[in-house]
Amino acid sequence: MYEYTYRYSYNSYSTRKTRKQDMERDQNREAKVQAWVDHKIETGGAIVHPAGTHMVGRKTTFQQRLDSCRDLNELEGFANRRQFNTALPRWTEDERAAIIMRRTEMQNVKRKRK
Repeated sequence: MYEYTYRYSYNSYSTRKTRKQDMERDQNREAKVQAWVDHKIETGGAIVHPAGTHMVGRKTTFQQRLDSCRDLNELEGFANRRQFNTALPRWTEDERAAIIMRRTEMQNVKRKRK
């Protein structure tokens, strides 16, 4: 048996919780999380990989790496990679234009959803 003390507006309340109540609460949480995950999978908000596939394939071309960016923050990190490793070469003008085009596409999609 557990004992918890809550403090609210200068008054102290003590409640006793049994293991059974804790287990029921945990089962309810698990059911809610499972429902949330199922909803995300159905709506396409979650990326699902088969069990046992933990290795992500290496992107070989610039276009593959650019297409793998899923949101603006990820794209920003990709575009500003030299902040983290200055030994990397600068982007060419064509690559820079492709990054800007991809950012514009992502921003337009974001605006349409609102």
